[in-house]
Amino acid sequence: VSSSSHVTDIFGDLCVDLGKCMAYCPGVCLRGLYLKVEQFGTENWMLKIKNSVNGNEMLIPPTVLVQSTAARSKHYFSDPSAGRRFSVSLPAGIFTAEFLDENGDPAWPTYVEEVWQKEPDCSGFATLGDITILKPNVDCNELIRNGGQDAVLTTDPWLHTMYDYWRDSDLAIGTGLGIDGSDAIVTYMRTDHWDGLGQDIDSRCLDQMKGEYYEFS
Repeated sequence: VSSSSHVTDIFGDLCVDLGKCMAYCPGVCLRGLYLKVEQFGTENWMLKIKNSVNGNEMLIPPTVLVQSTAARSKHYFSDPSAGRRFSVSLPAGIFTAEFLDENGDPAWPTYVEEVWQKEPDCSGFATLGDITILKPNVDCNELIRNGGQDAVLTTDPWLHTMYDYWRDSDLAIGTGLGIDGSDAIVTYMRTDHWDGLGQDIDSRCLDQMKGEYYEFS
């Protein structure tokens, strides 16, 4: 495996550094997974994985897909599929996963999508249910972010469904285009009925409100 601390720290002193960024961890069978989260505001976050039995832990940095040009990357960043990923490989065990913001405080990245890789040929690998994702408490009085104020400074965290290489379609701040001359989030170069804007809703609020209804105004 890679000898990076965000790969081997969870094993304590088990792994042997082989040089050239490689390490050998005898008797360990690993299965990979990644946690996909919202891309907005999570660039300096870490994922803390902790072994609940022996206390070993490691901090995992995120990755995000970069396009071939800066303009395409900026455009793609507001696409719904452009989430940030925290990747980890683990053996069987009991683990917790906790997101930490840039200040090291527990945080929640709006939603978490847990994606497991194919089971390896060896035995003793992690599986669904071995990891408990910790969630801080949340106030769900207001679901929509960056909405309702008079002055809009950014389009984050609004998303669009207009990601095409060949057309200049995106989100923008519509100065004075909102109610009573306020600012608005607008789309441009929209060509299809499914094109438009939206944003991810905090999954903790959706869990709390199962069986209830929201009214949008």
